[in-house]
Amino acid sequence: MNNSKHVVIMTSSTDHHGNPPFVYAAEAFIQPIILIFGFMTNIASLIVLRKVRMNEVFRICLVSLSALDTLACLVGFVQLVVEVTFYDGDIPQGHMDPPALASNTLYYIYLMFMCSSASMVITIAIIRNLFVLRPMKARGWFSAGRTKIICVINFVITLVLFAPVSLKVISQSCEKEVNVSVCDWMNSTNPSLHRVGSIYLHYFLSALYGPVTIIVYVICFICIRFTVGKSVKQLSIIASRGTSTSGETGVKEAPSGEIQARSRTARRITKTLLIILILDVICTLPYVIQGVGLLVAKGHGIFDESSTAGKVYDVIVEIFLNLRPSYNFWLYVYQHPEFRVRIRSITYRMCRPCYRSRTYCPCCRMDAVPQTPIRSAVNWSLSSPTHTDRGWFKRLSSRIQNGKNSVFVPTPLVVKEKIKSDDDARSQSMDSESEALCTGSHV
Repeated sequence: MNNSKHVVIMTSSTDHHGNPPFVYAAEAFIQPIILIFGFMTNIASLIVLRKVRMNEVFRICLVSLSALDTLACLVGFVQLVVEVTFYDGDIPQGHMDPPALASNTLYYIYLMFMCSSASMVITIAIIRNLFVLRPMKARGWFSAGRTKIICVINFVITLVLFAPVSLKVISQSCEKEVNVSVCDWMNSTNPSLHRVGSIYLHYFLSALYGPVTIIVYVICFICIRFTVGKSVKQLSIIASRGTSTSGETGVKEAPSGEIQARSRTARRITKTLLIILILDVICTLPYVIQGVGLLVAKGHGIFDESSTAGKVYDVIVEIFLNLRPSYNFWLYVYQHPEFRVRIRSITYRMCRPCYRSRTYCPCCRMDAVPQTPIRSAVNWSLSSPTHTDRGWFKRLSSRIQNGKNSVFVPTPLVVKEKIKSDDDARSQSMDSESEALCTGSHV
């Protein structure tokens, strides 16, 4: 609100800007936490996607999507820090000092990355449909190099569309206060440019990355849903070519393991993409409702940004937008077993020194096989005929049987390391052989 035209009545339920406590809590705590987790999880996605075995085209698209989400979380977090530090989460309308200009500019850069991320999701959906409907042509169309070019073009188009964002930043901050020198040319000297900029950003961009994006999401969802049957049919045809028919029963044998694995992977990718489309629609819908309400309701009720209800709804819209780049990682982890394996492998490499320096490390416990008792690891080690000194394993086994295994539950990896260290200390001449036997490699 404009401090020169409004009188704020302070109560116990508002701050010195007249905002309810929820607004400050959301700006200072809820949104930064969401963005920090989104930034960290997208960095993890970028690391893991380099190792996961998948189609190179989709790998490039997912890496681009994670990179855009990472930048969106980073810019959004910096914008919140500036806004909360200088204005307690609420920039008064009409202010054009450097912190306000920086916060508004960062906000629109954040929206630019969010819109580019939404375009990338649509691109992935279109590529997936083409691979199902025209598999042979799609393989020729989408090489690794062309896919990278498509990702770059997607970002450049969004960047060009948001290039006039400075017009919106200046006009929004100076609509009710023309005494700021940087705004005089906008409101008096060139009002037509001011009007064109407002129409461009209020109508064109808001419609393009609002209702139009949701409509395209719905179309992509319907297309993917109806092409699932064709994808399964193609895999069954491929599987039938590799099967044989019994002469006595005339019953086809089961498809090979490779075909079954490909079918499961295709279903998981399709399911993940459908869930992403649904969640993106849910997270974008409050923003679309707000934009339509500002145009139709003319700023009344919850669409009045200067009222308490309007500020609360605006914060809810921002929370939903912040959730958009933050959940892809968890979908990958939940839907794809190989993604979970890579995460655990990276965690083991990062936390491996903890095995030697501590008796218990919560991070390293991630490498333990779920629901696998330590006795199975000990029995596996005792059954190996390659080690003669089994006293360490006998003592460990007796400790487990006596119920004294509450300090640390080693994994088979820890058992292998213990075997290797014992063998190295016992005989230097058997180094290479011991290492080969412990790690399972062949010398």
